Amino acid sequence: MKSKRRAILSELSEQRALRSAHFERSLKKIKRKLKGQLKLTVLSEADRTPLVNYLIDCNLEGVGEKRLSWIKDNDEVTPIKLAELINSGAEALIDNGWEITQSTANSMTKMSNLEILKMEELELPDIIKIELNVAHGEQEHYRSLDKLSTGQQCTAILHLLLLQNKDPLIMDQPEDNLDNAFIADRI
Repeated sequence: MKSKRRAILSELSEQRALRSAHFERSLKKIKRKLKGQLKLTVLSEADRTPLVNYLIDCNLEGVGEKRLSWIKDNDEVTPIKLAELINSGAEALIDNGWEITQSTANSMTKMSNLEILKMEELELPDIIKIELNVAHGEQEHYRSLDKLSTGQQCTAILHLLLLQNKDPLIMDQPEDNLDNAFIADRI
């Protein structure tokens, strides 16, 4: 039964990878149209928030969000890999190099088999990183969406909205939250 479950989990992982690859191919078309304006990057299965939330919901003794910060700091963390390490014991968790404390490792090894099996099935969403070219000259200079002003964020999103939609867009006071150069060039 375990081998059958492993085969199903492996197939699930392959299907998720295929979906991510298909999404990446679709995104390439958009990237070409936005060259010099926006950079779009897909980080496959990089949002580990569902894993952190799941572990918090398991009510592990002495383990809260702060004690699980190592999950977001390590790109190698996957639900399946973590489940394997939990099944191998506290020392395997600590020796893996993810900076797990002894008490957190001990608490994780007390998870029930059902909790571990459910954790293996968790899906980690992709993160789509959006960067706007903030330079107005020849040299491109990109800034991440979270480091942009409100007006620049609106500009970045409007680049995406106006890409394929030819319908009229009605905006009330676009000068309040949009770059004037963007209004002149695109709208």
